[in-house]
Amino acid sequence: MKKWLIAIVTLACVSGWTGCTTPTTPDPEPPGRTDENGTVEQTTIFYLTGTQLSRYFRANILDAMSVIDPQSLGESQRVMAFFESKRNEGTILELHYDTELEKCVADTVRVWSVEGLNSMKAETMADILTSITAHAPAHQYTLIIGGHGSGWIPGSTSLTRQSTSGGSFTFPTPDPNAPFMTRHGAAADQAEPAPEASPSPEETPSGTDVPSEPVAAATFAPHSFGDQKEDLSEIARAFSIAEFRPHWILFDACFMSNIEALYQLRNSTDFIIASPCEILGAGFPYKTAFPPLLKNDLEGACRAFHNHYLNGEVPSGLIAVTDCKELEALAGLVKQIESTRGGTPLLEPQKASIQIYDGFKSHAFYDLEHYMQTICDNETLLEALRIRLDLTFPVKLHTPYFYSAYGGDGTGTSKFPQSWGRLMNSVRHFSGVSTSAPSTYNTDEWAQTDWGRAVSPGN
Repeated sequence: MKKWLIAIVTLACVSGWTGCTTPTTPDPEPPGRTDENGTVEQTTIFYLTGTQLSRYFRANILDAMSVIDPQSLGESQRVMAFFESKRNEGTILELHYDTELEKCVADTVRVWSVEGLNSMKAETMADILTSITAHAPAHQYTLIIGGHGSGWIPGSTSLTRQSTSGGSFTFPTPDPNAPFMTRHGAAADQAEPAPEASPSPEETPSGTDVPSEPVAAATFAPHSFGDQKEDLSEIARAFSIAEFRPHWILFDACFMSNIEALYQLRNSTDFIIASPCEILGAGFPYKTAFPPLLKNDLEGACRAFHNHYLNGEVPSGLIAVTDCKELEALAGLVKQIESTRGGTPLLEPQKASIQIYDGFKSHAFYDLEHYMQTICDNETLLEALRIRLDLTFPVKLHTPYFYSAYGGDGTGTSKFPQSWGRLMNSVRHFSGVSTSAPSTYNTDEWAQTDWGRAVSPGN
């Protein structure tokens, strides 16, 4: 059985908190009104699991609450959040505007207290989603999954490759002096204690202003999430069990605009918002991104993300929208291009020229279009690919550089005199999506992914 990791982690206790139109994306349509059965038009769900990155997720929820008012929700929408307040305990909240208090409040709907709670197992996730949809029934659901992501990378084993000496290459350790945490490498899985008094949204920092102390290399454990280390297939299976299909999924996590991961979820949703590289620990700026999300304006949400990081302390923000109905056609065209290689292996100098989306010494994530251009010189096919990519990824925005806690390519040292300049990587080519096809990581398992099988000329 092939496995794809989505290790997602999140939020400390928050109980009691107060606080683009393109040819392939529909015009944003604000949800309608509640019907006669009490079913709203849309329920937006934050699904946050584990106990890492707690301070960042806490700020995310408060930022979202700060823009929830009668005008943004009205009678047509509800906002729900699942999080783990501490290990072995999970909570569902409803975030809503209290007209008497004249502010957004969070009401506890359900609490789990289960030894070994694993909210990324399909059965548990289905139970949580079923509880949410029963409490806040809607004609349409949207889903935000926040935390650590690793694209398609197998969750069952270490990310390895055979070296020339026959040894094994384990997943790299982030730079011990990296000043900013990302949503891939993380500090020890330890929940923050519940605050004695929850601050108002105005008192809570947002974006990259959230304090980011250096984290020692020994505390980084991107693949050590205990029971939370689950696969993308668990998400799809949970959706099937719960009979749940969101209109869109936002992965507020690293490396999830990855073609192998996206193709795995192609039948699970209509649109996916994600980044091909690491996302800084602060994640999406929900003060500006949540209002367009409530209106299903996915381009507006992406522009809020891009503008926030373009003008922020660390200008690292790559983001794209995937139109899932276009993925099958893209796979067919990529298979056609792959067949032009005739089995010729990719030479190291060729591979070294391809745009990368990680700071690893041995790279795992490469730009899909740039890879195709490297292996194919048929201009007709490449033009068809460009058109197909524009249809599949109708929104794609990037800063000139991206930050990686694992290392930089040397181009940012002179551009950014700060200590983190050495961890910046230039963006020379951007199609909005990565692939691991050129990588030497887990080549056998890659070939058995849905995407690997779909694009292999021999299949």
